[in-house]
Amino acid sequence: MTDPEPNPTTDRALLEAAAKAAGIKLLPAPDGSLRNCTGMHPEQNIMAAPYWSPLTDDGDALRLAVALQLSPLVYRSRRMSSCVVPLDGVPSCQEPWGHDGDCAATRRAIVRAAAAVGAGKAPFPTAEEIRENWTGAAHD
Repeated sequence: MTDPEPNPTTDRALLEAAAKAAGIKLLPAPDGSLRNCTGMHPEQNIMAAPYWSPLTDDGDALRLAVALQLSPLVYRSRRMSSCVVPLDGVPSCQEPWGHDGDCAATRRAIVRAAAAVGAGKAPFPTAEEIRENWTGAAHD
């Protein structure tokens, strides 16, 4: 499997592209953190919004993978994590394990795959397209 190189190279750009793909309204807070402001009213305090950091938070990474129907995989024998977008012809994002270990590599693979979707490199399929690719035939 090939490893796509999304345009965003900084963690901030990766997070912004991933949030875009998942429909998350991501805003920077005065403390420098990124906050998930989805569903918040403009008059609400941004500091009341939850932190959003799927690169460091397992829960945020899992929710991102579920929202985009991504499939994270861990290859212990190769010391690598991968994340697959469920559409034929879309390459997976592979991330070698570094000093941070398998969980950090898996989170980064998820964010990179989501960022590729958000950057338009891998258009996210509709539910019907997913069914067609997985079963070979459209369902009613």
